[in-house]
This record gives sequence, structure tokens and C-alpha cells, in this order.
Amino acid sequence: MRNPIFYLALTSSMAFSGIGMAEDVKKDSTPLDEASRQTAQDRFNLPTPGEMLRAADGKIDMKKLTAALGEVSPVPPKSSDAAQAHQLGICLADGFISLYAKDAVRVKANGKILLEIATQLGADEAIIAEGKNIGTLVNAGNWSEASTAADSFRTRLLKDLVRDGDVEIVTVASASGWLRGFGLAANEIAQSYNGTTSRLFRQPELAAHLAQMVLKLSPGTVEDSGKAAAALLEISKLTSVAQDADIAKESVEKIALAAKEGLTALAGKPVTKP
Repeated sequence: MRNPIFYLALTSSMAFSGIGMAEDVKKDSTPLDEASRQTAQDRFNLPTPGEMLRAADGKIDMKKLTAALGEVSPVPPKSSDAAQAHQLGICLADGFISLYAKDAVRVKANGKILLEIATQLGADEAIIAEGKNIGTLVNAGNWSEASTAADSFRTRLLKDLVRDGDVEIVTVASASGWLRGFGLAANEIAQSYNGTTSRLFRQPELAAHLAQMVLKLSPGTVEDSGKAAAALLEISKLTSVAQDADIAKESVEKIALAAKEGLTALAGKPVTKP
């Protein structure tokens, strides 16, 4: 397992090119192809949500984050794959937060919907079984093992969707989940600001990379891919600070707002299936 601090040093460890303006991203915004598939596969070499939360342990109140999640919402009938992927990403983010808050009721409620979505998207039965095992570990009080299992489940699930050719679905799920968790954490830190804790958000390359992938989505896949990418680029700009510098409280507030706007823009078209 990588040291969680690795997640806080993405600027020096990731091989993504720096992107500062939306125009720079658009120059490389071709439809998703085999090269994009490889990029999607490479994304799983990134640190997992569990590692991010371990890095934030003691710095962010996980119980407050859980309280901010709201009710677990099922996916509407006949939802498009993109709408399901959007909700899948949110469920994954909420699931990790609930695990770290040790909220068994929410973990199980969230997990039920998550597995329903994964099944509808065609995930392998073995991966679904792995997801169900997380609930078993939670029931037994094995929270540490459940967290490790959740990291593995997320990675295997998204890889399985890529192998099935659902690269765009993985992009929507990955960006939605990242924006969900990032936005909730930013909102929490903005309310009880601490300069040192604000450094958790220093991830400009990752935000810019996600913006690039979002702009490659086919037209009409989500509500507004351009607006979602713009929000990610705004986050990239706001989190691009010197390694030993804090991110200002005002910037953290703007990050929370941009994350919320980006997440809304990534919502898939609700009803397209017959």
C-alpha cells in the first residue's frame, strides 16, 4: 500500500501535462479512442479514495462529512448509463466517507444502491460478490478490512467497466466521485478553516487531467461537459499553490462551489433507455 502522503504530492509524481486554460484542454479533446482507453487504465495507478481519507484522518471530521451526505438516492428507472455512472461515482465517494465514519447503517444503505447500479452497468458477478463482502466485514466490525476491501472493489469495478469498453462511463464515474468527495471535504474545511489542512487540496494536475477526460465525452453524454470541465479547471487553478503554502479560506470556499457546479454538470441524461 502506498504511503497516503503520496496522494498529497500528485504534482510531482503524476506524468500528466500541466493545463492552465480551457483552450489548452480543447486542443486535445478528440473522441475517446484506444489511447484514451489506455489513459483510463492508467488512472487506476492513482491513489485510491481510501488513501486520501487516511491522509485526512484527524484533519477532517468524518462524522460531519457523513451528516452532509443527505439521503441515499436510488437511480431512477430507465436511467441512461451515464446517469447511472454519475450516481455510481457519488455512491463510491459516499461509501468511503461512511466507512471512515464507521456509520454501518449508511454503508449498507449506500452499498445496496451501489451494487444495483454496478449490476445494471454489467459488472462481473465476482466483483459484485466482492462488494457484498464489504457489508459482511462491516457487520462483523472489521472496519479496517472493510476499507481495504472497498479500495480493491472500486479499482476492480472500474477496470472491469473499461475492459467492457465503457471508457466514457468510467470517466463520468471517476470525475463525479472525485468532485463529490473533494467538494464535501472543501465545504467542511471552509467552515472550520485550518491552513495546514487546506494543503490536502493541492491536486492541480489531477483536476486538470479529469477536465481533459471530461471534454472528450461524446456530445450529449452528460448535462454539460464544457461546464464540468471548466469547474475542474477552476479547481486546478485554485489548488495550484507552492508546496509549503496554504490554500486561502476564500479559495477553499470557491473550490467547494466549483465542485458542486461540476458535479451537477456531470449528471447524465436521465431517461434514454427504452
